[in-house]
Amino acid sequence: MGDMTSHRASDEQRQQPSPPLVLTELERRLAVIQSELQTVQPKQAMAELAACLTLVAPSGMSADDRTEWLKVARVTIGDVSQGALQAACAECRKRIRRVSDIVPTIVEEAETAAGRLYRQRDNIRWQIANPPRPMIEAPRAEDAQPFTVDELLKMTPDLRRIARRNGFASDETFAEVDRIMGERQDEVGGTS
Repeated sequence: MGDMTSHRASDEQRQQPSPPLVLTELERRLAVIQSELQTVQPKQAMAELAACLTLVAPSGMSADDRTEWLKVARVTIGDVSQGALQAACAECRKRIRRVSDIVPTIVEEAETAAGRLYRQRDNIRWQIANPPRPMIEAPRAEDAQPFTVDELLKMTPDLRRIARRNGFASDETFAEVDRIMGERQDEVGGTS
């Protein structure tokens, strides 16, 4: 009986779904922005517009007038992304004083918000496509090997001066380089 229980447990373990893919923070932010760039659903658009209208509607505006105004306003703003409309309506509710200001304010603010969302999306896409390269740690002075005579001889005089100034080789090594360079100059100078 004990064998059946362990056998059943191993079957259950094998049947469990594999863990979901882990998303990076950038991929999560991209998913949020892409959802905000989806065209707003009509009910959500009407709710956002109604919230703006409620703040400034004149007391004499009937329910039928409000409904008609909302329909015309929805058609006027057209297809806009849900994130842009939410941001535009939030700003509109802060600034408007009259019903006639609602639609122009929303249109203007939605364009600005949509532009911002598209820039954020493009920036995140670029960051995902071009991840930062790991920094290569500079060698530590205590790990560095001093230059050899051959290496110093291959350097330009300016590089040899920098190496000497920074102690990149021993005094004996530089003395040997100076001796060899002196011999080379004597050979070039024509002394036979």
